[in-house]
Amino acid sequence: MGDDRRVGVRANFGRRYWEKVQELFGQKWTRPDLSQAERTKYLQEHRKKKTVYCSAIFLDALGRLGFQAGNHRSWQADADLGFLDALARLDYDPAVETVWQDRMMKKSSKGDEDDGFGRVFNNVKDSAVKVHKHLLRAVGLDNPDPAE
Repeated sequence: MGDDRRVGVRANFGRRYWEKVQELFGQKWTRPDLSQAERTKYLQEHRKKKTVYCSAIFLDALGRLGFQAGNHRSWQADADLGFLDALARLDYDPAVETVWQDRMMKKSSKGDEDDGFGRVFNNVKDSAVKVHKHLLRAVGLDNPDPAE
């Protein structure tokens, strides 16, 4: 086992990774420009629309992506994380970008949901793995790390 498996070695990269994720998604997740009531309504609307970046599956996949990116960049604290900017160019509305339906949703047992396409999030490990692989392709890290 090399030194790169120690938490202290990985911590700086991990911190920078999540700061970059916050830069890309923070305004979408927290909306500090809205009052508490407006923020609640905003989140309820995204839940109803099944916006991908507001799902637990997506957060799990981001964690997996961070680990893969860390391995790919040898956990270097000063590694360039610009490749993550590709995440900002994806459409996270599953009604528009149906690839999300295929990777992380299933038919609703309740019939047609209010979302217009009758699907719900399928909160299983397989969904997170599929989304993780999709994100890897989106940021260009889908080739296996030669060190693995």
